[in-house]
Amino acid sequence: RLKHGEPDISHLAAEVEDLVHNAFALLRAYGAEAEFDNSVERTLTDLKRDGRI
Repeated sequence: RLKHGEPDISHLAAEVEDLVHNAFALLRAYGAEAEFDNSVERTLTDLKRDGRI
């Protein structure tokens, strides 16, 4: 905070949105959408099984 000042939440949200957009662009470029879907599904299954969500 001393160097950059108070955090700007709207700027952070925009940066995260850009990150997500670029991550999905990479998945499309490599044809990895199905593997990503499977990975997310496994993670959700594990989280539910463990009572974390």
